[in-house]
Parts: sequence; C-alpha cells; structure tokens
Amino acid sequence: METIPPEPHLPPELECRIFEIAALASTPNIPKLMLVARRVKHWVEPLLYRVLVLSSMRRYSEHQLFGFPVITPSTLLRIIAANPPHFLQNAVKRIFVHEEILDEEMEMIFAACNHVSHYYTRYLPCAALARLHHLRRLTIRLADFLECCNWDSTHPVLANITHLDLLESWGEAMEGVCARLPLVSNLTHFAITSISFDVGFRTALCGNARLECIVFFDEVWRYEDSEKIPDVFVHDSRFVCMSQTTDCRLDWLHHTETGRDFWALAEAFIAAKRRGKVDRSCYTLSDEETSWLD
Repeated sequence: METIPPEPHLPPELECRIFEIAALASTPNIPKLMLVARRVKHWVEPLLYRVLVLSSMRRYSEHQLFGFPVITPSTLLRIIAANPPHFLQNAVKRIFVHEEILDEEMEMIFAACNHVSHYYTRYLPCAALARLHHLRRLTIRLADFLECCNWDSTHPVLANITHLDLLESWGEAMEGVCARLPLVSNLTHFAITSISFDVGFRTALCGNARLECIVFFDEVWRYEDSEKIPDVFVHDSRFVCMSQTTDCRLDWLHHTETGRDFWALAEAFIAAKRRGKVDRSCYTLSDEETSWLD
C-alpha cells in the first residue's frame, strides 16, 4: 500500500516570521491574513495597530492616509474595551493625530497605548501626554509645547524625548523656547518650522553640546545676501536649513517602514560635511537634491 507523505510543516517560528513579513509589506491586507487561522490572527493583528492614524472626522474613517488606515476614536475605544490591557500597550508604537480629538478620548487612548515612542499631533491635550513615559520622538505645535512645559506632570515625559519637531512657530516665542528646552534634558535632535532672527535663540542652540542635529525648515536663507547669514550656520556643522518638498505627514508615517525621514537625511548631510564630501560651509539642504549621497 502506497504511503502518503505528510503535509509539509514549517516550524511555528518560521511560519510566524513569514506572516509577519507579509503583514508588514501590506498593512491594508492584515485583516485578510487574520482570517487564515487563529494562530495567524494572534501573530499579525498587533501589527495592524503599530501605527495609529486617528481622526474624529467621519469622512476619513473609511479611507487611508498615505497607505495607513485611518481609525476613529470611537472605533479604537471599542477595540481597547474588547482586548486585554496589554494588547495595545505592546502593539502601538506610533500615534499620528490627523484631526482634532476630544481630550477625554485622548486620555483613554493614551492610558491603553502608553508605550508609544513616536507621536505627531497638531491637537494635544497636555494632561494626557503625561502618560507617555516611553515617548522619544515628538512632533507638536510650538504653542502646545510651551503649554505642556507649564504642566508639572509632563516634565518626566519631556525629559525622555530625544527628537523634538516644533510646528507653526513664530519669532516672538523663541525666548520662551530657550527657557524651556532644558526640560527636554535628553534632547539630541531639534527641528523648528522657521528660521529665527533671534540671536539669543541661535546662541542657546549652539551652546547646547548635547544637540547633534539642528534643523530649520525655511528657504529664506537660500536667497539672502551672504552678509546676513548667521556665522553659526556656516561654522557649526550641526545646523541645517532644509527645504522639504515631501509632505511632512508622509515623511513621518513612512519612517515606520523605511527608516528614512528628514532626521536621517539631515544626519547624513552633517556626516557628509564632516567627511569633506560636502563643503563644510554649506548649511542648506533640499530633500530633492541628494546627489551628495552617491
């Protein structure tokens, strides 16, 4: 009697890795993979929530933002209620707030997702931020950053941040930023959406030995007379004036998959200057012109 050979069987660890790779290659297909088997659902479902794109606007609820599914707070709160406490705590690493969300909703979300390491928002309830003790990279409006600094409960969180990107900035607030940056005591990367004409602000950044990368998002200095260029921009290689043509939201979200974002580009530019591949006096950088990387 002919013996039927057994069905091929992969070790669980290898099978898990294969499904994880498939899930990470196409986030929108994760719900389909979850239907393959119970064990597969257990492996890949957390990957569906590694990056949360939140919007309270119903018009976004069935759409995607740059390939990432958009989820409403009410849907997320139902997921939180239906799973054990550790589920989203371990799964969620990044949160992107696309539209304004109620403070009480954000507080419940942060309580369940308190291992978040990357957070992008233009709508921030400062009291809720105090829960994110694993936060390392924060993109936030300058006004909200200053407000958070006034809350004693947020100081331990600010002290953990290494990458701070301030949006919607203005020159009059630079003195306030200088006064509060010491709260971000482990800061190594600082970016701001303007070039400040405040000498004290630039001097404070220059004197901060912990900072490794300082990015200003503004094209104005490309067209200014050389006499008006601050000496610190030319002589301190950490300063980069970047023209960013890529949507900043796309840049932030796709760092999850590629590991490349404006921080990585600025770091490579600084390293190239120090190796002599780029003139050391050059401080302007465009994400469109990267021939110096070759």
